[in-house]
Order: sequence, then structure tokens, then C-alpha cells
Amino acid sequence: MRYNIAMKYNIKLFVAALLTIFLILFIWRASYHYGCYTLLLPIIVLFIISHSFVELKMQERFCFRDCYFVEKSFFANLLSSRSFVVIFYIILSLLMTISLIYAVIDFKMFFWIYLIFQLLFATFIFKWFKKILSLSIKQSFLSLFSRELSINISSILLLLVYVYISLEGYAPEYLRETLKETQVVASNTISSSCYITNYILKVKIEIDSIFWWSFSSFAEHIDNTLLKSIAWFGFIFMNGLAILGLNRFILQIVYYLDKLFSRDAT
Repeated sequence: MRYNIAMKYNIKLFVAALLTIFLILFIWRASYHYGCYTLLLPIIVLFIISHSFVELKMQERFCFRDCYFVEKSFFANLLSSRSFVVIFYIILSLLMTISLIYAVIDFKMFFWIYLIFQLLFATFIFKWFKKILSLSIKQSFLSLFSRELSINISSILLLLVYVYISLEGYAPEYLRETLKETQVVASNTISSSCYITNYILKVKIEIDSIFWWSFSSFAEHIDNTLLKSIAWFGFIFMNGLAILGLNRFILQIVYYLDKLFSRDAT
């Protein structure tokens, strides 16, 4: 009986998270080229990601200060400051959000399908950590601790898939003989009637086009496999913020819904 109740709860959590995540991402992908009202979706994503950071770091800041810094020193005061923590992680979350909203536009069908598996995996390990740590972690911090462990583990899996897709993928169609022409063509492949969205997306794709042109132009002249690998991983690292942001976004949605459903159950 208890097993059936737990199974129904987990299915409910997974389905609700799936609908929420895909609804936000799909609506953004379908509507980004329209008016500035679509910026509401990136703002929601930014709030979700930044809240996950701030909620955690507000708990950790005093522990970090007391463990590593002299009491009342400059760095002790700075790194434990509420304002510093909030501002720093909002900026980091903003970079993740920008990378994510750009990446979502170019997600292939395979990746959308894989996200279902990623969500299933993330939900499973989140609930598993909550179960096995229930006797070790204070109840008030159990969900938070389980979420962060789940984020760390699931991000490895998602990054590996992203690396595989990047290495096996094809070069973009906007590549031309000169860098300037490549940037112009790349910039023309994406647009939005909202000035803010249009500016952000064009800057991002122009940065990517510089890498693609540089790599494709010089790859045939580079015989050193190590240098090629470094170049690829540099590009992957630069775009990895999107994947890390996506993973944190997924787990934070699961975390929110779990808290909501747990409250309703009681």
C-alpha cells in the first residue's frame, strides 16, 4: 500500500515537472521572435535558477566564512555579505539563462527526447537522496541538500551527452570563406522583433560563429590532436553554461513541485 502511494506520488511529480519544463521551453522556442512580452519566460527561468543558488548560498556563507577566513577580515565580511551573495549569483544565473535561451532555440529532436530521460533520472536521484539521507540530514535542509547532490550528479550525465552531440554534430550552415561574411550570415539566421532579445541572440550567435570559422579554417592546418581537443573543449566549456543552467532549472522545478505536493499531502 505504501509502495503504491509512493509510486503514484513520484509519477505525479515527474509528469508535473515534465509539463512545466517543456511548457516554458517550448513556448519560448515558439515565440522568441515575437514581441518583448516573451521576455517574461527568460525572466521566469532567471528567477528559478538564481533562487536555487541564493537559497543554498545563504545557508553556506557563514560556514564558508568561519571555516576559511579570519573573523571580521575583509574577505570574511565580503563573502558572507547577503548583498554580495545575491548580486554574484544573480549575475551567474543571468549568464546561464542567456546561454540557455539561446541553446533552446537550436535544440534538435534527439535532445528534446533525451530531456525526458534526464528529468526521469533527476527526479529519481532526488527522491532517492531524500530517502537515504532522511536519518542524517536535518529535515529543514533535507530537500535542499538532496537537490544539490542531484544537480552535481545529473550535470555530469547531461554534460557528457552534450559533449557527444557537439562532437558528432555537423558544422553550422552559416560558415563562409571570410570571418566577416560568416558573422553576417550567422546574424541573419536568428532575429526577434524585440530589441533586447534580438540583440542578445545576435551577439551570442556571432560569438559562436567566430569559433566555428576559426576552427574550420585552421583545423586542416593543425595536425596536433591535443590542440584540436583543447579547441573543442574550449568551445564546449564556453557553451556549457547553458547545460549547467538547464540542469539546475530542471532540478529546481522538481524541488519546487516536491515541496508543493508534500505540503498538500500533509
